[in-house]
Amino acid sequence: MGAKAWRLIKLYNDILVIAGLLLAYLLYLQYQSWQAQALIHELRKSDFVFIDYQAIDPESDKRFRYIPMKVLNTGEENITFKVGNIAFTKPVSPRTHMQFDRPLLLRNFYRDGTLSIASEKVVDWFEQGIIYDVRRPKSIYIDGWIVIHERERYFDDPKQPEAST
Repeated sequence: MGAKAWRLIKLYNDILVIAGLLLAYLLYLQYQSWQAQALIHELRKSDFVFIDYQAIDPESDKRFRYIPMKVLNTGEENITFKVGNIAFTKPVSPRTHMQFDRPLLLRNFYRDGTLSIASEKVVDWFEQGIIYDVRRPKSIYIDGWIVIHERERYFDDPKQPEAST
């Protein structure tokens, strides 16, 4: 590169840094989207699904429609969820739902009952945008916030004992 090119880089380095950060952020968002698409087909215990509950239950409150749901059990045909009770009026990030370790500290974070849904229907809802995000806890955390108890942890390694519930 010539001397003119180096001068241009030095002159416009702030624009290059901002463009680089913007590109990195867009790539991170794309990575999260790919990760959610992969997870929706392989849901397992303790995964979290973020959903527009008004779209599946029209009689629910329209003001508080965006809720988290935690996977309790996955079977051959059905997936059982614990439905969240803390809702938002617009879709928010999983980080916002889980802030301040809400799933563990608030007794009313989940509703009393469970919801059982066919696996194919869950995938269809994701493709339609009713389910707008899916997250799997890394250990017991999502985005740095504790979301499950240690005893609920899912082990990938079959040699490790499954935590007792």
